Amino acid sequence: MSEPAAKKTLQITVKSTPFIDDPANASEFYAALGRALFLWGRFENCFVNALMIIRNMPEAQHLDAEFPVSWKRRAELWRRAFKDLPRLHQYRDKANALIRDAMEAQRVRVIFFHGDWQEFTSSDPLTAKVIMTTHKKDKVTFATYTASLAQIEDFASECDALNIRLLELFWALSVLGGQPWPQEDPTQPQPVERHRRLFRMLLRMPPNWLPMLMRLSSPRK
Repeated sequence: MSEPAAKKTLQITVKSTPFIDDPANASEFYAALGRALFLWGRFENCFVNALMIIRNMPEAQHLDAEFPVSWKRRAELWRRAFKDLPRLHQYRDKANALIRDAMEAQRVRVIFFHGDWQEFTSSDPLTAKVIMTTHKKDKVTFATYTASLAQIEDFASECDALNIRLLELFWALSVLGGQPWPQEDPTQPQPVERHRRLFRMLLRMPPNWLPMLMRLSSPRK
């Protein structure tokens, strides 16, 4: 994406989509944006669910009292959990790499999903202009970007990849969340290893794997 331009005057965009002057292939652009929104929403909801599992662990009671809404605070809680909770230490490197890449995607997501889309600037490659408004105290800044179809498709692919990477951590958290806190020796290896074959099977399952995952990870009576 291009660098932000100089400040812009306040404006509103009043036109329907698709518009009369859209390129003939504009539907590809709108479809790509829709797919990106779909995949980011799937990742964000799975990530929030993973944070909920962490917050419900007995040893996580010292973490933030309020559930984080902003991605900045979510990232802080995520990193702190994998740093402070002994049972999560073995996943810390993967967790840190995931949240690092998620925060990069989040910065692009804000522009794509909250920006004011303007006219198409090119039909080959299919490219459109988007104005992003940011507020900081009493200061309002307008930044202009251009985004191509390829960039939107790359973002969607990154969201999809983030969700696949999160799956392994989500599975581990689900298993650990159903295990009693090992008071006698918190450094003991956790019983996650014996579930790895089942995890690989879940990766080949259709998207409705989550209810089954939760049933399998529930503690047995």
